[in-house]
Amino acid sequence: MDRKGQYMAIEAVLSLGLSLIVAVAAIGVFNGYRDNVMDTIERRHVTIIQSEVLTAVYNLEDADAGSSISLNLPKTDRSSGYRVSFQDESFVVETDGEETVKHMNGVRWSDGFSGSASSTDIQILKTEDEVLMRPR
Repeated sequence: MDRKGQYMAIEAVLSLGLSLIVAVAAIGVFNGYRDNVMDTIERRHVTIIQSEVLTAVYNLEDADAGSSISLNLPKTDRSSGYRVSFQDESFVVETDGEETVKHMNGVRWSDGFSGSASSTDIQILKTEDEVLMRPR
């Protein structure tokens, strides 16, 4: 049986089309997994930041006025950076438009919390009657 040139051309075009469909699907699946992993890493970093800052605040309870604790917060490659702040008895972490709030229950020894920082190096300072956050 003799194959004509037009059938071979159609076969080549179909093979190329099928290869492109498989390649695009593989890239799409990979991008989905990558985005999911990066979101998980960023959520974990926010949890770590909350834990480190709250631990520092609780450790300052027994410290003298003027004492401070310096922290180096993690930063992800995807994130444009973090903004951390104290707002109304709460600790807030903002990253890429998302805001995570952690209430500061149990910190009765301080009259107030203030300050914010946009860097990964921060300092938490205990004054006479409040806790202040600032960049280091």
